[in-house]
Amino acid sequence: MKVDTINVNMISQPSVKSDKFKTALICKGNRIELNSFTQKYIGNVVMAIAGSFGNISNLVTVHIDENFTGIYSDGKKIVIEKEFARQLLQSTVKGLLSPLNGVFWEQEITITVSMNDDSMGAA
Repeated sequence: MKVDTINVNMISQPSVKSDKFKTALICKGNRIELNSFTQKYIGNVVMAIAGSFGNISNLVTVHIDENFTGIYSDGKKIVIEKEFARQLLQSTVKGLLSPLNGVFWEQEITITVSMNDDSMGAA
């Protein structure tokens, strides 16, 4: 079986230093503290998701609840036209959060990733 490959170098993305990510996780209105590794890990994935939709920015927010799934880049909603892409976003975020204690998928979840600390206020 032949598998097609994608040349990752063809995707134009700026060099991003992941240790500059500041990631905030809010579940049902409560902020969940994340250690440095978890902030970087979730930050990398969320930034990559936005990048896959063609949106490279310094601030990305994912919001998911029982009725709505949305992703925002620099405060502007990224249009997700295909239901498959929406489901992929939901399952990716669910997988990211599944090992975290106290985070339940049925809750309202907001993840904000910033490239600079100033855009999200005090941690």
